[in-house]
Amino acid sequence: MNQKIGRSERDNKATDAAAILSRNDTGIGEVLDAGPVLYLYSRTQEMRAKLQLGFRDSWSTLYAMALMRAVYNCPLAEMEHCYRRSILRVLFPNISLSKQNMTHLFQGGMYYNSY
Repeated sequence: MNQKIGRSERDNKATDAAAILSRNDTGIGEVLDAGPVLYLYSRTQEMRAKLQLGFRDSWSTLYAMALMRAVYNCPLAEMEHCYRRSILRVLFPNISLSKQNMTHLFQGGMYYNSY
């Protein structure tokens, strides 16, 4: 299934994650929520690459937050809840969106690396 030509490992992971969620029958909401996220994920490869260059340590958190804001209109106070319901938790499993971690991120825990 992962032997598709021209697809990155993470793109295959995104496709497999949607299949896993539907196979495990974890809830209709999660399966439906996967569509818009996966669509935006497939259309934002350049954005991810620039975030990786500029924010090496926090790019995935920033990216996931941007997608949740765009897809779910999720306020900052609800990011952790939205993340747990989203396919993003499968794509980016090591993100912590607790209030404490987000405060650290915005108060100086994210450093821009000029390239």
